[in-house]
Amino acid sequence: MQELDKVLQGNVDEKEADFNNRNAILTQYKIIDDDLNILFKGKVAMQACQDKVLLTEFFFSGFITCLTD
Repeated sequence: MQELDKVLQGNVDEKEADFNNRNAILTQYKIIDDDLNILFKGKVAMQACQDKVLLTEFFFSGFITCLTD
């Protein structure tokens, strides 16, 4: 039963840490707030770019950081 529990959980701690790290970066760039709500800058970026890969590159390259509300 313990082995089955391990398989079902499948690196939950690792995934949670990755999720928290991504949220911290998005919060730092003011794409989301502390409650994980999408801010104006994030909404504009999502409307301007429907391609998720390109949008991710915009966020993490720093291109969007210079934008203001």
